[in-house]
Amino acid sequence: MHLRSKGCYVCGIRPCKTSKPYQRGEFDFVAVYVIPKDVWYIIPASVVIHGKRTAIPLHPSNPTGKYEAYKEAWDLLR
Repeated sequence: MHLRSKGCYVCGIRPCKTSKPYQRGEFDFVAVYVIPKDVWYIIPASVVIHGKRTAIPLHPSNPTGKYEAYKEAWDLLR
């Protein structure tokens, strides 16, 4: 994960040692911990696997960000 401008953290979501994206069925959830903000995201695979995407942007300080509904969404793991 790395920080872009304006508080945007970019999280890579691809298998280790490859540039190919994950395929459907390879995992159920992505759990991302943004250390500087002390916040977790629990994101379903169906939300992050789209085409050739290998990274997702997270905006912990923006309540209207695309993935903010998954901030601290531990209940999804039940």
